[in-house]
Amino acid sequence: MVSKREPKNHDSVTARYVVKGRAFETRSSFVAEPNPAKRELRVGDPVVVIYLPADPSIATLGSPEALIPNEAFSIALAMLVMPPLVLVFGRLKRSRTREKN
Repeated sequence: MVSKREPKNHDSVTARYVVKGRAFETRSSFVAEPNPAKRELRVGDPVVVIYLPADPSIATLGSPEALIPNEAFSIALAMLVMPPLVLVFGRLKRSRTREKN
C-alpha cells in the first residue's frame, strides 16, 4: 500500500508491505506495471511490490523487467562516457608526473 508520496523528492513513492508477518517499506522514483502510472497513485492505494524471497527488504514497485529499459540507458551512458574519461585523466596524470621529473 502506498504510504507516502514525495513530489519534491524525485516524485518518489513509498510503499509498505508485509512478508511473513514482518513489515517492510520501500521507496522508489520508478513504478512499473502492473501498477497504475505513478502520477495516478495516492496514499492508501494498493500497489504490487516484488521482493527478493531471500531478503524481502530489497523490493521494487512492480515488475523488475519493466524497469530494465530505464537502467539500460544509464548503463549505456556510463559505458560510453567512462572509458574516455579514464584515458584523459590517465594521460593528465602521466604528463604531470613527467613534468615533475
